[in-house]
Amino acid sequence: MKLIGGVILLVLLCFLAFWALPSAWLPIAGSGWLAMLGAAIALVGKTFITDMVDGKLNVYKMGNDMCAMAMGTSLATLVSWAGSSSAGHESHNVILMVFIGLALISTGSVCIAGKNYSALQRAPSSPQASLLVKVNAALGTLAIVFNLLMYALKSIDHLAWMHS
Repeated sequence: MKLIGGVILLVLLCFLAFWALPSAWLPIAGSGWLAMLGAAIALVGKTFITDMVDGKLNVYKMGNDMCAMAMGTSLATLVSWAGSSSAGHESHNVILMVFIGLALISTGSVCIAGKNYSALQRAPSSPQASLLVKVNAALGTLAIVFNLLMYALKSIDHLAWMHS
C-alpha cells in the first residue's frame, strides 16, 4: 500500500507542477486536464489492482510496467498527433520533436527496465540486485511523469511561447 500512496503522491505532484507552469509555457486545454486525469486514474488503478491480485507489489516489476505503458502512450500519441491538423503548422515542429524524443526515451527505458527485470528474475539476490531495483524504480517514476506530460502536450492546439 505504500507504493500506491507513492504513485498517488507522484501523480498529484505532476498535476501541481503542470498547473504551476505559466500557461504561456504549457497551455493545457480543458481536454488535456481530462486526459491526464484519465491517465492518472489508470496508473493508480493498475497499481492498486496489481497489489490486490498479487498480494505484493514488486517495485522493479512496476518500474518495467510503467516504462512499457509510457512507451505505448508515447507511440500512440506521436502517431495520433502527427496525423492531426495540428501537425501541419510549421511552429509545431518543436512539439513533434518532443514527441519523437519522448518515444525514443520511453523505448530505451523499456529495454533497460526489461533487461533489469529479467536479471532480477534469474538472480534476485545477486550483488547488483539492489541497484537494478533502484534503476527500475527511477525509470518507472520518470515514465509516469512523461506519460502525463505526453497527455498534456497532446492537448496543446496553439503554442503561445513559439510565437513570442
